[in-house]
Amino acid sequence: MTSGGHPCIEVVSIPAGSDVERMVFTYLRPQYTHATRDLGEDVTIAHLALGDQDGVFVTCDKGAGYLAICELGPGRVASPFDVWTWLADERLISEAERMVLNEAILKGDRSLPGLPGRFRP
Repeated sequence: MTSGGHPCIEVVSIPAGSDVERMVFTYLRPQYTHATRDLGEDVTIAHLALGDQDGVFVTCDKGAGYLAICELGPGRVASPFDVWTWLADERLISEAERMVLNEAILKGDRSLPGLPGRFRP
């Protein structure tokens, strides 16, 4: 899936010995054998901090979201609701598909009282 010739979602490889790997294992999770956060989240945050300066971290996890905001700064962290809205605005998914995706997120996260106000019609 692309928008404007650029990928919407990209899978990247993190080379051993890279700055990204060092950030993950010396800073974000120095006690990695005891780490409780998701390794994929830490690798993605490090990649966005050091490699992809235009990428956005998307998460439902509050702890990962907070860490990402601290490391990446404002405007570089989004909720799935933001992604679904952007995909619909780009006409990559339909409005009906966006609503189904929103409902799936809401069913999986009972801490939200409903669709966030800024996404309501």
